[in-house]
Amino acid sequence: MPGAPDQWDDESGHGTKVAGIIAAANNDIGYAGVAPEASLYAVKISGKDGLSATSDILSAIYWAADNGMDIANLSLGMYIDPNIYPHIIADETAAADYAYARGVVLVASSGNAGIGSKPGESGDCANVIYPAAIGSVIAVGAIFPDNNIADFSCHGPEVELVAPGLYNQTSTLGSSYGYGNGTSIAA
Repeated sequence: MPGAPDQWDDESGHGTKVAGIIAAANNDIGYAGVAPEASLYAVKISGKDGLSATSDILSAIYWAADNGMDIANLSLGMYIDPNIYPHIIADETAAADYAYARGVVLVASSGNAGIGSKPGESGDCANVIYPAAIGSVIAVGAIFPDNNIADFSCHGPEVELVAPGLYNQTSTLGSSYGYGNGTSIAA
């Protein structure tokens, strides 16, 4: 994993927002997450820039499987062209299948238009990103408050669930609250 092993602090704020949606405490401050009694484990795979190496993603999935996690949120990913990088897809599929075989439910964001989309498809997101595109992973897309599919949400037959992905109140860095948007928040 990047950095020193004890450097698990969230540097970009992305993990903090996702964690807040999941399990912010029901403490009369701000809001409560959807599962405020859940125990969370931070498995850091990226730094301040939010970028992750495939090897770190794989290590995190294997760690979740080998350490008894029930659910692992993968609010990350990118479009991977199967004609160019079949080995990356094979490696991610092996890790996801390994976790699935050990009872870990993997939940991943389907991707946001312009982020992880196919090169040359500016603003279009007709392909679900990896690892969400893997069969043993639950791919989650985003909807707007009116229950319509968010125009930024990557879509395809791999998407199994949709959830609110716009203006969701959540925790932010610095012990404060703000809003999160995107398929990461939906997942």
